[in-house]
Amino acid sequence: MKTLIVTILAANLLIDLMVELLNLKSFPNTEQYKRRRSYFQENMKVGFAEQGVQFLFWIVAFQSPFFERLDLAIGSVIQSTIWKGAVWLIAISAIRALISFPFQAFSTFSTESRFGFNKTTVQTFFADRIKGALLGVTLGLPILALLLYIFQAMGPNAWWMCWLILTGLSLVMGYLAPALILPLFNRFESLPEGSLRSSIEAYARKEDFPMGGTFVMDGSKRSTKRNAFFTGFGKLRKLVLFDTLIANHEPDEILAVVAHEMGHFKCGHIPKMILLSVLTQGLLFWILGRFLTDPRAPVWIQQTLGLSEYSLAGAFLLMSILYLPISRVLSIGLMALSRKHEYEADDYSKRTFGKSAALVSALRKMETDHLAHPSPHWLKVLLEYSHPPVDLREKALISETQI
Repeated sequence: MKTLIVTILAANLLIDLMVELLNLKSFPNTEQYKRRRSYFQENMKVGFAEQGVQFLFWIVAFQSPFFERLDLAIGSVIQSTIWKGAVWLIAISAIRALISFPFQAFSTFSTESRFGFNKTTVQTFFADRIKGALLGVTLGLPILALLLYIFQAMGPNAWWMCWLILTGLSLVMGYLAPALILPLFNRFESLPEGSLRSSIEAYARKEDFPMGGTFVMDGSKRSTKRNAFFTGFGKLRKLVLFDTLIANHEPDEILAVVAHEMGHFKCGHIPKMILLSVLTQGLLFWILGRFLTDPRAPVWIQQTLGLSEYSLAGAFLLMSILYLPISRVLSIGLMALSRKHEYEADDYSKRTFGKSAALVSALRKMETDHLAHPSPHWLKVLLEYSHPPVDLREKALISETQI
């Protein structure tokens, strides 16, 4: 089992390396794209340095008494098996986050700063990490404890109960996050009265699209990059525009982007993706349940993690790694569907707003200003791109039929 785990982690790293090298090779090596290529190379180096160190952490952890000593240290303070297991899992996540921290800091304050993207202060950077960690513990710890309790009480067949509970919690958080979590990180203000707001509201009325308001988010607090998105559902749904989007795009470009985002709702993309997420989450729990029904599972868990006794939390950890190959395969289909949805949302913007040139212009500006890869390798697109390359989106928008 230990050999299988290490093989999966190594294969995952090698696949990522191969795909990124192919993607680099497909980058146009011309003066026009020199700056973009440099930005891509810098991010690739930092990303693989981080992945390499994370891989070394796993190797050391699995080849040493790390998991056992961590378990004993937590057990000396917490007697409950359930809470000890939950804290053990959170502690491993926290250690991995600490390993990533210097790479994130370097990326933010070196790479992003040198290429003119970073607007984050040191204070904001640390505040974001602290808030994220507190949220992770506040939300993650009791949820993990609940899942461990259900599996301990009901046995392997508890997978469906855990699936239903986690699905319910995810849906609730989908409603609460815009109001409770997002404001912890960004400031949201109503879009001031004016021609842009009037145009957005008129378009929403024309499309019979109820909204709870249009807001501007201080994206410039952290980066010069821009975006727009909807949060919430139904009449509580709110449109959020990055202040950087408003500052760098013409009104028609912004409206074309808003129409695209609205298209995701009108075309039913949101419930489809939620349903698929729920189903893949159910698959993970089902596999975990089947794994736990195997009489050899307790021995596998103890020997692989070097634990002195069986740990249900250990099963959760091992399954998160064993599931990686399945997750990769499933993501190919999910990414393909997501790219199809982007074409459909583009087409919705084209049909209802009627200014496809404005959407193409907005996409081109963002691709250029974000220093995005102009011609990503097909394998990179297949495995990781939730949005089609801009070239293909432009061809679809200017043609009579959708690609």
